[in-house]
Amino acid sequence: RQIAYIEDLTGYIEESTYRPETGNELLDGLLAQKLQRAADMSVKMNLCIDMRDVDFIEDMDLCMIFSNAIDNGIEAASKVEDKERRRVHIKTGRFANFLTIRFENYFLEMPKRIGETYITTKRNTTIHGIGIKNIKRCISKYDGTINIEITENKLFIMTILLPFPEKQDL
Repeated sequence: RQIAYIEDLTGYIEESTYRPETGNELLDGLLAQKLQRAADMSVKMNLCIDMRDVDFIEDMDLCMIFSNAIDNGIEAASKVEDKERRRVHIKTGRFANFLTIRFENYFLEMPKRIGETYITTKRNTTIHGIGIKNIKRCISKYDGTINIEITENKLFIMTILLPFPEKQDL
């Protein structure tokens, strides 16, 4: 299943009019799909992603993080009436010895939570409401952290910090 998924994503970028170049071919394919989906839902996506020196994260984990965060962002932003706020912004960068991944999007209704857990508004809770849990599971494999901020003007900001592994001297 993973090979078929990878082939689908890498093939998609060849057919797409959206051609991100992050330095990770699999992520490029995923982003091409998500850019098309966002455009279909009248949501703008702004990307500033450079993953050329990021080789310590398994591709499936990277795709799990980006896919869940982008899907949540597109869905939330698509409900916003103000066209200027119908956007998803994603930025990555290196800060000290950390990979920083930041997702931002506006939303219409305040997300519901119980403690630190966000609750889905969808009826089928078996297949929905697991996106952030999946992201947390992936980043925990790399001793990463996640911070979620919700501003008064209804901006959702998720920041992920993943430490770069220390180079081992041989």
